[in-house]
Amino acid sequence: MSKSIYSLTLYDEIISVVDKNAERCGLNRSSYLNAVLAEYFGLDTPRFKAGEMAEAFVDEAKSRGLSANRNTDCSAVLMTKFSYLYNPTLRYRFEANERGDYCAKIRVSVRSSNPALQKHLDDFYHIWLSLESNRSDYDEERHEISNGVYTRFMKYPDEVEKKDAGRHAAQYLSLFDSCIKTFFKNLDDNCEAKVSSTYFDSILKLKLR
Repeated sequence: MSKSIYSLTLYDEIISVVDKNAERCGLNRSSYLNAVLAEYFGLDTPRFKAGEMAEAFVDEAKSRGLSANRNTDCSAVLMTKFSYLYNPTLRYRFEANERGDYCAKIRVSVRSSNPALQKHLDDFYHIWLSLESNRSDYDEERHEISNGVYTRFMKYPDEVEKKDAGRHAAQYLSLFDSCIKTFFKNLDDNCEAKVSSTYFDSILKLKLR
């Protein structure tokens, strides 16, 4: 679907309600109106579908005790602390993709210039990749590590509903969060084996592979 710019004359009271609802949904005015009109006329626009995925992701993440908030109509941010010097914060960013080779991506980063922490993060990321490589659908191109940042590209079959994909992505992130916290909690106590145990205890419970 293509987009064009249109000029509309609307009552101020309508725009006031639109803006309030748009803010509540984490959308700008144009995106909210586009979503409302698409739903009213029964049109599933790519952006509307991506927004559904992001909404389902946030709801599922919150149900699992993760503090998630949508910062745009198609993305969300989660922040959580973990056991290490000065209690650094993990930042997870979820982005639903309107079109392209992948449905969504999850980006993991930590704001810190501590070289020891960065080394531990790299160690964990490579443990995680080793565990992921045991999956039947493993694809090296779905994973990227660069400058201490890990990115996971999520791909799902076309027949999978966007809401189901969003929920699965949140479940996957919840598992990742549990594993990385297990890693840092057990740095001096066979952490790799404990991360592996956490991973395999949960990975088969995900609704989608």
